[in-house]
Amino acid sequence: MKNTTLVRLATSFIAGAMLLGACGGSTDSATESTDSSNQATAEADAASTTPETSPADGGTTETASATGSAAVSGGPEGVDISQAPLCALVSAEAAKTLFGDLKISTPSPDPRSCGLFATPEGAAFGASLLIQPVFAQFDDNIKTSKELGYTVEELTGIGEKAVFISGTVPGFAPSADVVFLKDQTTYHVKVSFGGDVPAVDPETVKAITVPIATEYAKMLPLP
Repeated sequence: MKNTTLVRLATSFIAGAMLLGACGGSTDSATESTDSSNQATAEADAASTTPETSPADGGTTETASATGSAAVSGGPEGVDISQAPLCALVSAEAAKTLFGDLKISTPSPDPRSCGLFATPEGAAFGASLLIQPVFAQFDDNIKTSKELGYTVEELTGIGEKAVFISGTVPGFAPSADVVFLKDQTTYHVKVSFGGDVPAVDPETVKAITVPIATEYAKMLPLP
């Protein structure tokens, strides 16, 4: 009986330590103004339709391994992510690559998603990184993306199915994202560049978002 109790206590201690390690990390953004919240909602709605970026010759399908070079963990430097622990999946280096020297606002409190927004001073729109479930069905998302002219690249090792969508489509903000399916739910890690924020090339975005999506998928479903 004593041995069983000790084993359970040890198991609980280890599980607690792992949970703290997964949610911990430094920085990420937090409370945003009403305008920022509206922007987040708009970005999320757009994301649930499909990522934005596409080649001039129309949508294509390619295959690649779900590997990337970006470090995953910690959160953007100087950003409080205590109320949005998923943002710990975004390393300070990755945030710097995507947003440069732009100030990242504190993410809205949400244990199941992460929304990082970096807007130039005085501008209405900027760059964003979203980690969240989306409403569009996985196959519908892919179909729509191809119809609009985005490049759809199949990935392996993320959830049950995964793709990287990128390209340039007139009328849409430049963007690229990893979309994947797990347990009949569609999720994505999406980067968008609005306003005067220069877009980062898709291959660099892929090197950042694929590792994030890989870790995100392992954590699902979230409690």
